Amino acid sequence: MFKWYVIQVMSSQEKKVKQGIEEQKEAAGMSPFIDTLLLPTENVSEVKNGVQRIVEKRLWPGYVLIKMDFN
Repeated sequence: MFKWYVIQVMSSQEKKVKQGIEEQKEAAGMSPFIDTLLLPTENVSEVKNGVQRIVEKRLWPGYVLIKMDFN
């Protein structure tokens, strides 16, 4: 049964952790047990020096969400 779990990581290292887990799940044969890895982000419009840009902002810095069967 798949459940959601929260992994606490160092802030601003979320993408590296997600990439590492995705690489290791294939190598370790954990693919059937890990369903989804999620970084909670949103796109935010920001105005800086009169120029409008769209920036990806982390909703919960320092956390990665994982849906897996914990055995």
